[in-house]
Parts: sequence; C-alpha cells; structure tokens
Amino acid sequence: MLQVPMIADNPALARSIAHRFLYIVPLNNLQVELRRCWRAGEMDEKARRGILATINGIATGLSNSG
Repeated sequence: MLQVPMIADNPALARSIAHRFLYIVPLNNLQVELRRCWRAGEMDEKARRGILATINGIATGLSNSG
C-alpha cells in the first residue's frame, strides 16, 4: 500500500489513493510516450487528442486526493 507520512493516520484515504494510482500511473506513462512523439515531430490529431485525454483522466483521478 502507498506509504505517505501525511496520511499515515488515515488508512481509508491511503487505500483510496493507492487504488487510484492503479489507473493514474498507466495514464501518466501513456502521456509521457505521447508527448515524446509530439515533441519528435509526430504532431497529428490522434496524438493531440490522446495527450488531452490523459491530462483529463489524470486530473479526474486526482480530483479528490490532490
């Protein structure tokens, strides 16, 4: 489980954040790859939409946890 000193006294919050990371980390990895392609010159509409979708997904996943 995620060990963060600030939430050590709130196991329910720690569990919630840990469960969200299962979805947020893959989105972050995808975003990194899409941005790498974008910066390499592969500036197509699919890449742009993918970047925006990952930004939205990560923001939604963090909405209640910071």
